[in-house]
Amino acid sequence: MIKKLSCTEVIYHSGSSEYISLYIERQEDINRASIKFASLLNGMKTLARNSNCDENIRLVSIIEQSRIQICEMLLNTGLGVFCTKNLFGFVELKTLDDSFMSIASSFHIKPLLRNRQSFLEYYILSVSGQAVKIFLSDSEELTLVETVIVEEMEKSKLEALQVKIIRDLLGKHFSQAQTPLILAGNKNTVSTLVTHIDYPYMLDDILTCSPEKVSTEYLIEKTLVIMERHQYALEQQVVDEMKFCYKAKKSLSNYEEILKAAVNGQVENLVIAKDYHLWGEIDKESLYVKYYDQQRNTRDDDLLDDLSEMVLKTKGKVWVMPKSKIEENLMATLRW
Repeated sequence: MIKKLSCTEVIYHSGSSEYISLYIERQEDINRASIKFASLLNGMKTLARNSNCDENIRLVSIIEQSRIQICEMLLNTGLGVFCTKNLFGFVELKTLDDSFMSIASSFHIKPLLRNRQSFLEYYILSVSGQAVKIFLSDSEELTLVETVIVEEMEKSKLEALQVKIIRDLLGKHFSQAQTPLILAGNKNTVSTLVTHIDYPYMLDDILTCSPEKVSTEYLIEKTLVIMERHQYALEQQVVDEMKFCYKAKKSLSNYEEILKAAVNGQVENLVIAKDYHLWGEIDKESLYVKYYDQQRNTRDDDLLDDLSEMVLKTKGKVWVMPKSKIEENLMATLRW
């Protein structure tokens, strides 16, 4: 059974060797959805057979078994479908403009990065005297990730327990993610706890409320205002920085130069034009790059995906923006 995934789950998933990514834009009726899916499925089968890898063929068959469910969902939204040895699911992509498929050594994540910017995926850490909860929001829905119930006790012991619970939850759910986090709770409670939270992507703005008394709709509405303000400021800051560095000749736009900087953990911000693709293969040892005009086999992928993954793994940030906002299709600024 195919399950709903978050962008973060897909972007930071690792541990497998064969990955299938399938992107399909929203379709007007079930007949068009079936035709589009069948066309992409045939392409995936060809790539899988040519790879001489039984695992790729097995993964394609898993996707094919969910054909009806996928086609029905396409009537309401575009989809990203992702399948590997220990993960199979979909992400709703309302801004998806075109279909695409990839069988490679990692998921194709560039459309997810743009979707995450547009639909503002973020976490809410809700703290009260009764429970500590983590929610994941995609701007439209709120999903409860985990709840830890807190027993009644005196205030000093309660604060110490809340700090321990929060640290445990952060270690469990946020060790790899760079997803923004909004703290929600009673003013006195959160003002004390905030000094104990060591998570670099927690926002300064706090939602002051009584979590046990507010609705899900209230949490989404109020936190979304915080996130939109934060996201707009971040994007504008990156655009301004890129323009300044471009004029001062301090930005990079050559793929191989950016690749070497990414391997060394030097890239602070990577900006990619929304519709720009760069096909090829990277030799992970020598960093030698071969360029192709399209994906020829399962060894090559969109090189921008490989680059994005390297930047994210070294705590850099990746932005996918309309070409009208940036001077080059590919730009990067460095930490040093």
